[in-house]
Amino acid sequence: MSEYAQRFKELGIEFNASEFVYPAKSVVQYLDSIRFKGLIYVMATDNFKNSLREAGYEFIFGLINTFPQYQPLKIIKETYSELANHIFSDEPVRAVILDVDFNMSSLNLIRAHLFLRHPDCILILGASDKFLPFAKGVDIIGPCSFAQIIADSSKKRLITLGKPGIELAEMLLKNFDIKERKRVLMIGDMLEQDIGFGSQCGFQTLLVLSGGCNLEKMQAETDPVHIPDYYADSMGDFNEFLKDFKKAEV
Repeated sequence: MSEYAQRFKELGIEFNASEFVYPAKSVVQYLDSIRFKGLIYVMATDNFKNSLREAGYEFIFGLINTFPQYQPLKIIKETYSELANHIFSDEPVRAVILDVDFNMSSLNLIRAHLFLRHPDCILILGASDKFLPFAKGVDIIGPCSFAQIIADSSKKRLITLGKPGIELAEMLLKNFDIKERKRVLMIGDMLEQDIGFGSQCGFQTLLVLSGGCNLEKMQAETDPVHIPDYYADSMGDFNEFLKDFKKAEV
C-alpha cells in the first residue's frame, strides 16, 4: 500500500489510507461480515496471508506431508499413491481463498477442489484478473483463470472480492454510502476489470492508457460495458486536467 500512497503523493492527489481498497482488505471485511469461523486454505502471497493472520484468521497453505509443513512447492513421484499422500487430509477447511500466488501448482488446485467437497466450504477470489500485464506485449495467466477451474469443478459459487466482482461492488456502495452513482468516476487501466466494474456499478468511467490497455485495444473493444466514457494518456494528464478545471471554477 505504501507504494500506491507514494504514487498518489507524486501526482499531488490527496490520499486517505483508511479509504484504500485492495483484495486482502476486502476479503477480511467479507469474512468479518459473515462472521466466518473455521480453517482457511489460502493460495496467495505472504502479504495477503499476513492480512488474514493480523485479522485473527487461521489458515493453511501449500501441501501436506512436506517439510517444513505446508511447503508451497514439491516435486512428487509420478504415482497415484504419492499424489494421494499429498492432497488428501481431514483438516476442517471451510473456506478456500485465491489471489495472486507465485507458487501456484496443480497440486494446490487439486487440494482446493477436495476441500470444497464439504457442503459448508466457500470459495473466495481476491484479485480477479484473468490475465496480468507482465511486460510490454506480454500477459500472463491471472488468478481468476485458476479460480474458475476450481469453481467449475466444484460447482461452488465464486465469491469475487476484486474488480469486477458483484460482492465488491456491494461492499463499496455500502462502505462509502454512495447514493448518486453517476457522481462517482471509476478510473483504471484495464477494460474488463476497471471499466467493466465501473459500468456494472453505474459509475462514470475513465480509462488511462499508461497501464494494461493501449489506444488500439480500446478502439477495438465492442462490448459497451467495457467502453469507457472518457480516456486519458496517463493519470498525471488527468490530474493536470483536474487542476485546470478547479482553477476555472474559481
